[in-house]
Amino acid sequence: FGVERVANALRDGSAWEAVIHVGFEDEAKGLVIEVAAANVLATEHNYIWSADVPCDKTNSTWRNAVPGAACLVPTTAPMHKLTLPLLRRPHRLEQEEIWSRDAGSYYCNEVYFRTLHAVRSKQIGAATGRAGLLPAEYED
Repeated sequence: FGVERVANALRDGSAWEAVIHVGFEDEAKGLVIEVAAANVLATEHNYIWSADVPCDKTNSTWRNAVPGAACLVPTTAPMHKLTLPLLRRPHRLEQEEIWSRDAGSYYCNEVYFRTLHAVRSKQIGAATGRAGLLPAEYED
């Protein structure tokens, strides 16, 4: 499946410096960096935020993308090293939220979760070994 392609390539030994998933979210109106992904199997009929999906999916129509994995997985990107000039401007921005912890419940979240889970569970590092874990992030 398409949502498993990156995670499978990582598990099979593909050597990359970073993984950056880029998506389009029509409400964001600017750059938004997702800091976590939720263990939610995407469906064609659910278009809600993953924060509205319970971690315990027993007795619900929701399913885990990766059974037995954590409910939320944080990014492996070195967020402490990011410098965003927009955050230093003294005036208010039209887009105030630069960071997001909710990649939704559709395919963007699932591909991001599967990538982060593969990196963390297999302890996959960057190809050159310059970073700890392979940096993976999602941007809308």
